[in-house]
Amino acid sequence: MDLLTILVLAALPVLLLIASVGLSVAYNKLQAQRELSERDRESYLGVLESSNDALFVINFVNGAIHQANAQAAKLLGFTPEELATRTIFQLHPHAHLHKSADRIADAW
Repeated sequence: MDLLTILVLAALPVLLLIASVGLSVAYNKLQAQRELSERDRESYLGVLESSNDALFVINFVNGAIHQANAQAAKLLGFTPEELATRTIFQLHPHAHLHKSADRIADAW
């Protein structure tokens, strides 16, 4: 064996160790971010569900309802799951749709 081959073979375990440490650090960072995101999501859902007001999370572009809390469902006579299959425009009387569209356009 020549010297270069011996050096490469000797360096291989060190390179693998460095790579595994790098992967471990990256994994730990991703895990911490995932835990933070989960805590934020739980906090958000807690605020949404504990509110005494009807709250909706909607897509401003098409009016799709992504989430509605229990108060919104109770007020409108739907379940939160039923509301999530509708658009905000379907909840308003047709005579008032232009007002809803204007408000959403203003917010957008």
